[in-house]
Amino acid sequence: MSSFGSWFREVREQNGYTVRGMAKILEVTPSYLSKVERDDFTPMTIEKLVIAGTTFNIPLSELLDKAGRCQYCGGFKPKEQK
Repeated sequence: MSSFGSWFREVREQNGYTVRGMAKILEVTPSYLSKVERDDFTPMTIEKLVIAGTTFNIPLSELLDKAGRCQYCGGFKPKEQK
């Protein structure tokens, strides 16, 4: 199973967005988004996940599950220590 960051990067690229373009949509810095995609930061806030879901046409429940933020779709998952 891939990490949230690598999964998000794959979805972003499949939808034709650059890091800079997606960061603008999410109203975050490109640096922040890059760190999320490298799993240096925990997944985005639920607000940002809603925007991403709308942009990518992905159900919010799937995004919440991938991000480990859905107690009903697999449970909350703590970030693994590196």
